[in-house]
Amino acid sequence: MTRAEFDTLKNPGVFTKDYRGQVLMTPQVMASTKVSIARLIDGLQEFLKHHGELKVVIHCLWEKSGHTANSKHYTGIACDFHLTGCGFLSAYELVRQFLEEVNLADSTGWGLYPDWNYPGFHLDLRGKKGRWGYYGGEMRGFDETLKYARDKFGKVS
Repeated sequence: MTRAEFDTLKNPGVFTKDYRGQVLMTPQVMASTKVSIARLIDGLQEFLKHHGELKVVIHCLWEKSGHTANSKHYTGIACDFHLTGCGFLSAYELVRQFLEEVNLADSTGWGLYPDWNYPGFHLDLRGKKGRWGYYGGEMRGFDETLKYARDKFGKVS
């Protein structure tokens, strides 16, 4: 993504620091992250403005290592994040609604990570539907992980 592309985002503040408070958009991360994933996350933040004081907090965008062998992070089309201002299950429902609203529910990769220190999600723009979850130290099915999250967090969070 170029600086000019970054400057078109409506919510650039979402991209300034990661969940640890570290600078997110280093020159290498900006150059290696595709503008399409930044626009998706920017759009999610815009969507969330209509649902209260909610905020996307990014864990990572492009990275050169630390993920599965064919991770979409390596090609700059993925984002790991959590939402502040609501619990995991409410966040799940909001992400689901957003993906349907922007007609991307069938063309994105979506991972659920309820056991992260800040339970959250992975989204990527793979061009086809992909769903999975991760808990208890293992990759799991999406529905199985959602059931686990409902058991862990209760029906409403």
